[in-house]
Amino acid sequence: MPEPLRHLFWDYSFDHLRWADHRDLITFRVLDRGGWTDIETLLTLLSPADLRAFFFRTHGRGISARTLRYFEAALDLPHQTVTDWLADPNSRIWRAR
Repeated sequence: MPEPLRHLFWDYSFDHLRWADHRDLITFRVLDRGGWTDIETLLTLLSPADLRAFFFRTHGRGISARTLRYFEAALDLPHQTVTDWLADPNSRIWRAR
């Protein structure tokens, strides 16, 4: 794990986190709590195509609407698909926290 991400994982044993085992957790945490520098670090681990696949696999659950809309534009995610993810009542609970 890149050392610059340590500050995002204060509640985990950072030295035990492994990209291969905790990929989704790490991606969620960086997108949810990280800044631009943290996202740049994430993109050293994850290609834009892999990040795009992450959004499709998770339907953007746990990611703020603002972040989803940014990556909609940055990764050319289909607008209606992102709108559907945001409207999904099962994912609203995450955004209301």
